Amino acid sequence: MIPYLILSLLAMTAIAHASLAIGHPKLRVSLYITLAPLIWASILTAGLRHQTGGDWQVYGQWFNDFDFDEIFNFAVEPAWIAYTLIIRKLGLDFDLYLLATAAISNLLIWKGLHQILRHRHVAMICFGFYCLIVFYSAQMFYIRSGLATGLFLCAVAASRENKLHAGFILFVAVLVHSATALAALIYLCIYLGTRNRFLLLLCILGLGALFSFTSAYFLPQVFLEGEFAGARSLNFKAVLGLLLFATIVFKLDDFKKNYSAEAAAVSIAALTVPYLFDSFEVGGRARMFFSPMDGLPIFFMVTVFVGRRMAVIPLLIASSMFVFIYWSNPYVHELFIPYQTWIARMF
Repeated sequence: MIPYLILSLLAMTAIAHASLAIGHPKLRVSLYITLAPLIWASILTAGLRHQTGGDWQVYGQWFNDFDFDEIFNFAVEPAWIAYTLIIRKLGLDFDLYLLATAAISNLLIWKGLHQILRHRHVAMICFGFYCLIVFYSAQMFYIRSGLATGLFLCAVAASRENKLHAGFILFVAVLVHSATALAALIYLCIYLGTRNRFLLLLCILGLGALFSFTSAYFLPQVFLEGEFAGARSLNFKAVLGLLLFATIVFKLDDFKKNYSAEAAAVSIAALTVPYLFDSFEVGGRARMFFSPMDGLPIFFMVTVFVGRRMAVIPLLIASSMFVFIYWSNPYVHELFIPYQTWIARMF
């Protein structure tokens, strides 16, 4: 549990530092004093693990089984196979493969957040919240999702200046993880809807209807009887998600002015995907592509109600509650505890 505790404390420290820097500009403390340790800790936590995380055995088997002659015959995306084979060709073993993937994924996610938001301190808050929760699923369970998420965010950022460049990055991301295509469709629809509140709500309802009818079950039936029905109770996360969504919709123009239309689309997708699209087979995977922006709606709502100068305390309370909710889940304990590392074998 110690590596997770260290990572959580570093993430909360980074969130507090960034919030103080935004609310009190005269407090000039270098961003990288807290950001650099957080990035390093997240890379090492995901990259140094051994037999820890839901994906470890599956990806280990793939690492050994992939072959150049059958790159299009495996039921895995070709770019991921090619990336794996390149790592193998360089002489790296599976342990270093995980470390390299964790490093590339986290650096791409940070770069994408920074470029989309154009504000390092706000990006740092988002990265801190990402490391507290969804990071474990994206980079210690479905590690392709972590890498594809970084590419997806970079594509969103690039779309602002160069659509052709963005399209190429997105194409690579789809070849790493096919759910990127679904995430891109959701993002594009919501982005077009950010022109005004009415159009935004119409786009979200349209997407919900589309994925309902293309699912194995109609959406209301899934809510009442399906796999996710037990998670649809009116719990803390659902209420918070509704409040965050309502705040963004009500203050949509301010949100876009403070950040960007791209940031608004990703944030709204992060709030709506868990509730509208989980009925679709890969809806849960699509959720991960927007999760690095989870912290932005929280930060925005806090600043709306208490202002930027007082934001640090509510943000720390929110981050603490998310940590508690996540690590109180027995399924999470089953996957990640005890934490084991391949470094121990070197001594």
